[in-house]
Order: sequence, then C-alpha cells, then structure tokens
Amino acid sequence: MFICFVVERIDNTRIKYIPTMLSMKKKLLRTKYALNQTVQKILEINRKRKNLTFFKNSKKKEEILEQDLVLLNKIAERQARLVRKYERLIATSSEGQHNPNRQQLPQ
Repeated sequence: MFICFVVERIDNTRIKYIPTMLSMKKKLLRTKYALNQTVQKILEINRKRKNLTFFKNSKKKEEILEQDLVLLNKIAERQARLVRKYERLIATSSEGQHNPNRQQLPQ
C-alpha cells in the first residue's frame, strides 16, 4: 500500500508533508468504524449493568463494569475528536484544491 504526500515548502529549510485526500478519507473511515465499535461496547456494558441486580456479588461486578465504562468513554471521546479533526481537514483541503491563489511548488 502506497501513501502519497503533497509537499509544500514552508521556507528554505523546512518542508511540510500533507497526506493526500485518499489517505485522509481512509483514516476517517477507520476512525469512524472504531468509534462505532466502541459505542456498541459501551451499550453492551450498560445492558449488562441493568441485569446485575439479580445476581450475588453485584457490587464487585458493577465496579468492574464501571471501570470499563470510564475507559471506553475516554476512548470514544478521543475517537470522536479524531473524526472531527479528519472531517475538518478533508473539508479544508477540498476547499484548497479549488483555490486558484494556492501556491504551487517550483518544479
């Protein structure tokens, strides 16, 4: 799998590598899929918590599920931020493709 990059010159010494639109869309799709899986796991844990009242040692099991929920919520929050970031980058880069004033690299 090849990932292409567009190169922009920032000044004489630094070069900025910008991922192509295709690689950004792939990252967005992967992150959305992971977020969906995380949300499904959170919902599954919440369903388990409803049924815990019928079991012995429910306090201990509920503590374990609560710890899992805290972790999964943090993961879901981070994934949601990444989705928003990728969507924003794709939106701004697609606008930049149609911008005639955008500087091109010297050949």
